[in-house]
Amino acid sequence: MDKHIKLQLELADYLATSPIMHGIAIFRLIIGVLGLCGLSILMRYRSKFLAHSSLVILLSQHCFWSFIQSLANTIENFILAYQFASYTYAKYFVHRINCNFRTPAAFLAHNNGTTCIIRTGWMLFSFYGTVLIFDLISKSLSGGVSTMFVITIERAVASRHFRSYERSSSRLGFGLTFVELGIVMGLSYLVVYFYDFDLEYARCSVVTEKGQRFHMIQGTGLIVIQFYSTVTFFRLLTLNRRKLRAGYYSLTERYQLSENVKTLEFSHISLNLLIVCLFMLFRALPLTVIQLALAEESLGFLHLHSVIVPAIIYRMHRSNSDSRNRILRTNYADDGFMERHLEVKWHLCIFTSHASEYCLIRAGLCISIYNHFSYSLPMFNNTLRDAVFYSESTYLRIMIIVRICIASIGLLLLAVLHFNRQKFIAHQSLKILLGCHFFWTCMMCITTIVDHASMMYLLIYMESPADLVSSDRSCMYRNYPKCLAIYGTICSMFMTSFERNTASNSLKTYEHSTKGYGYRLAVIHMILTLLFTEAQARTYGHDNGETAYCIIQSPKGRIHNPVSGIILIAQEAWTIAVFRRLLRKNESRLKTKSAFTLTERLDSAKNREEMETNKAIGEALNSVYTSVIQAAW
Repeated sequence: MDKHIKLQLELADYLATSPIMHGIAIFRLIIGVLGLCGLSILMRYRSKFLAHSSLVILLSQHCFWSFIQSLANTIENFILAYQFASYTYAKYFVHRINCNFRTPAAFLAHNNGTTCIIRTGWMLFSFYGTVLIFDLISKSLSGGVSTMFVITIERAVASRHFRSYERSSSRLGFGLTFVELGIVMGLSYLVVYFYDFDLEYARCSVVTEKGQRFHMIQGTGLIVIQFYSTVTFFRLLTLNRRKLRAGYYSLTERYQLSENVKTLEFSHISLNLLIVCLFMLFRALPLTVIQLALAEESLGFLHLHSVIVPAIIYRMHRSNSDSRNRILRTNYADDGFMERHLEVKWHLCIFTSHASEYCLIRAGLCISIYNHFSYSLPMFNNTLRDAVFYSESTYLRIMIIVRICIASIGLLLLAVLHFNRQKFIAHQSLKILLGCHFFWTCMMCITTIVDHASMMYLLIYMESPADLVSSDRSCMYRNYPKCLAIYGTICSMFMTSFERNTASNSLKTYEHSTKGYGYRLAVIHMILTLLFTEAQARTYGHDNGETAYCIIQSPKGRIHNPVSGIILIAQEAWTIAVFRRLLRKNESRLKTKSAFTLTERLDSAKNREEMETNKAIGEALNSVYTSVIQAAW
């Protein structure tokens, strides 16, 4: 047998049976769908985010390339998911669907060179549109990589001519667009020219044996230019921030500088540089065909651009909107106008540490304002004091990192448990309830990672401790998924105790019962979760409507928090007591010499196994700890 065919058959067998490859394909498919939705929303409302016509043109161009990349990845990974599923689950669906990929060798019959270039060519075409090589020299500012760096180049020209750029035409944007399109066509033609069309592959890749040298040379150039692009980006961003902090520019010039800073912030994505470097590293290492396939598939996430860029732009837009609304609320002419105005002045005197001259000049005013209004601003001063404490707390930063690491490890272990769930659980009702518990636990880990990562980002890039202050509404939005996850995990284990109690009392017939009982318990636990969470949301709030650190409990829930804590403690106490009682009961049944049938002894063994698993002492202690905190408010 030909060596190439033998290696591809080994790879096909690995692809068809590897849960890692299946998970990567599904994850990339989900990212592709999310990217299509995010880019569609971004293009619909692009006029709200950007002002200059050249910038709008270049952002539209980047959205076009990212849209093609997301669409191509969605189609490609849908095909892969179908191929994997048709082989893995053919024995279950062989009489229901027409599966054309029931053996690993069938991968080769459908993946010839022409088919692979059609499937991967669009991804490569959009890749060159997103990671494009060219040099542009404009007023001693040179640049070059990707449409995102094309935007950086456009902002470089805007930074150079910020006094008059607002009135300039869109000629620069159109020129950069045509230059980029021409180079994309040229590079794509070279890829097709160096592609092997005569061979069959277990997986379609953009790099074949014939084109390896071409891609290595091209990758080296990409690394150099991407690194240069990153350095240029930081230089431009620092330059514009320094100019923006200076106080001797006109309103038009300051507006253009703020546009430069905003655009450069969302243009900086080092994903390209990281992926290209890792690609070159994997190609240089002596990896087997299977290891190389796993490495390349793990790097196939360039279409994350289509999710990251809309998310960054939307976050910045919301931040600007919140700042504008806060200014409007502060300056609204009503009875409390003077008090709010003096609050802002006191706020500036505390937090303008980078402008010490201003604080020294205004020190007398700040002290007089504080002495005059301290009696009417106790909660406001407490919020500011808390913000200063959190901004300087090393312990908080350590705890954030520890929580992110624990949540990440938890997600990894949950993924392993999910892929091996058939080994641990037998009855359908228990599968349903533990599936609910698995969902809530995953949600808790994900919300913990997202919430603490955003908090760490805020602590690193805050301009003043005042940036930590959040409104009650934004805190509730951040904590709502976390509350759902906490109440969901407790209620799911509470319902599982009822299911196991029924299983222990019906040894003879429970194995043949349906899963309707599990669905009913799942619905009840969902209703309880929603009721607890809605009550939490209704009673959430602080006395002054702001807080320096978002926590689940709040002072306005003085009545709800103790009641909720008592109920949670009672649920956990019931769950632990039932699990311990049933565990002893089933252990005694297994040890007794009474005449139990084989089915009954099997059910008793299963019940004992589940009791040992579901005692959940660690989770119970965590829940009781949370409940005690609730009751202490």
